[in-house]
Amino acid sequence: MKSQTLASHCQSNNDSVSYEPQIIKTLLKLGIPANTKGFHYIKTAIMFGIDNPIGMTSMSKILYPAIAEYYHVNSTASIERAMRYAIDMSCVKGDSQFICELFFFKDSFKYYSPTNREFLAMVVEYIKQFRTETTGSLIAS
Repeated sequence: MKSQTLASHCQSNNDSVSYEPQIIKTLLKLGIPANTKGFHYIKTAIMFGIDNPIGMTSMSKILYPAIAEYYHVNSTASIERAMRYAIDMSCVKGDSQFICELFFFKDSFKYYSPTNREFLAMVVEYIKQFRTETTGSLIAS
C-alpha cells in the first residue's frame, strides 16, 4: 500500500473511525501521554493496522513513510523515535496489571520494553478482539 493511500484511508474508512474511541482508551490505559506526537502516530498506525495487517509487517517501508506523509513530517526516523518514546513512557506510567495481561508478562515489564512492531501488533489484536467480543455480545442480546 502506498503512503498516499493512508491519508485517504484514515479519512474515509468508517470502520477504522469506529475503533478510534477504543484505541484512545487503550492507549491512555497503557499510560501513553496524549500530549505527545507518539500518541497520535501510534493511534494512526493502529487504525491502519486494523484494516491492513500486512502493512504492519513492513514498518520502515510502508508504515513510517505513510504516517510521515499523513502528518507532513520529513523524517521517518522522527516518527519511529516518537513512537519509541511513547511506548517507553507506557512502561513507566501505564496500568501495570493491564500491560502485563496485554503483553503476557509474568511479573514485571519494567526490564523489557516491547519494540514498536510488537507493541502495535499486540494492541491491534487487542482492539480487534475487544471489538469482536463487544459486537458478539450485542448480537446475542
